[in-house]
Amino acid sequence: MLSDILPTGYHGTELAQVGIGESVVIWGAGPVGLMAAMSARLRGADQVFVVDRQADRLKLAEQLDATPIDDSKGDAVQQILDATRGEGADKGVEAVGYQAHDHEGRERPGLTINSLIQAVRPTGRIGVVGVFVPEDPEAEDDLAKEGKFGFDFGTFFFKGQAMGTGRSTGGPKCCCTPDPPTSAGT
Repeated sequence: MLSDILPTGYHGTELAQVGIGESVVIWGAGPVGLMAAMSARLRGADQVFVVDRQADRLKLAEQLDATPIDDSKGDAVQQILDATRGEGADKGVEAVGYQAHDHEGRERPGLTINSLIQAVRPTGRIGVVGVFVPEDPEAEDDLAKEGKFGFDFGTFFFKGQAMGTGRSTGGPKCCCTPDPPTSAGT
């Protein structure tokens, strides 16, 4: 936990640049999402929302002083907008990755990122620490097989949002993540 899960959750809040007095929405209440919720509080966030559909995970989020958002009980984006006077959260953290599933159990790799684009206010920032892969041969659709998905770039651009991505360098090297390419002289 101390060499991987906590640093990754914290890294999500770092990528999102969570600051004092801000509101944050975290998609995913697994171990990384819960550590992101805790880290958001440590960084001074005033309001933390955690989106998931598993009651046990949402209960843990509540114990971390976060507001649980159960997306099986209605549109999570609308729940965030309602709780923020229609403005959206200041920041967002994606802690699910490419294996996100819709209510019917279908894998939808872009679901969480596109939901965050809708749930984060204009000029807000999103940190992505959920795993996204360059290819997924077992995926249900051709785009996802190539590690691609429909990205709501128009809304992202129109809202002037920013996004930070990548794995945390605080923990050990992940066995499934290749080292980044290097170039001579750097």
